[in-house]
Amino acid sequence: MRIKFLIISAICYLLLSCAQKPPVNSFFDESKIPLADSAKVKATILVSHNNSKEKLSAVFFAVPNKKYRLELSGTLGFSAASLLWADGKWSAVFPQDNRYAEGAGDCVYLPIYGGADIHKFASLFLGQRVENISCSSKDFVSTDAISTDAAPKDADKKGALTKDAAFSNLKIEYRENFAVLSQDDSKNYSQSNLQNFSQNADSLIIEIKSIDSKAVWKNSVWNLPKPEGYKYEN
Repeated sequence: MRIKFLIISAICYLLLSCAQKPPVNSFFDESKIPLADSAKVKATILVSHNNSKEKLSAVFFAVPNKKYRLELSGTLGFSAASLLWADGKWSAVFPQDNRYAEGAGDCVYLPIYGGADIHKFASLFLGQRVENISCSSKDFVSTDAISTDAAPKDADKKGALTKDAAFSNLKIEYRENFAVLSQDDSKNYSQSNLQNFSQNADSLIIEIKSIDSKAVWKNSVWNLPKPEGYKYEN
């Protein structure tokens, strides 16, 4: 009787453990997540370029198709970049290099990768699958020319990107909470070897930590002033 009791107890314990185990979020599964009216997203971004990599923490604020704000921070929480898109205009601040850029339209400038369609780029943070995030060169029009150090090599004097811009060459693969943009075939990667994978090719890996559709934030989120003394050209 005692052995039978122990076996039944063990089975009950296992069943309860499984039942209480928190569900694993899979933001990029095949069933499309409904697009929220607004959301605050926490994520991690792993950037790999020229055999070097950098891991960044990201906070993304979104009112889809209307306003977006992305805050990136690096080691010890220091700000690495800020990006704001609202009312058809965008601005970006890079504190570590004292650089500033701005433009108009749906195509925004991102270091290393060049132009990205802001709505497609935002979709990744909101758990929405897209085929690519590239934008045509005609959509990229700067209101202020980007400084020489900040501009990609394939940008002309007006800031317009050519068809060879990096984003147009990147493939996107989705696994659970990860969106992997890379020039290499990423189908064989797993979560355990993501960092090794990112060292082997130019890539941008976004891992969504949480999507809060009930978050409340201050209106100052939609204000990104020009820093004095930063490098940019009229």
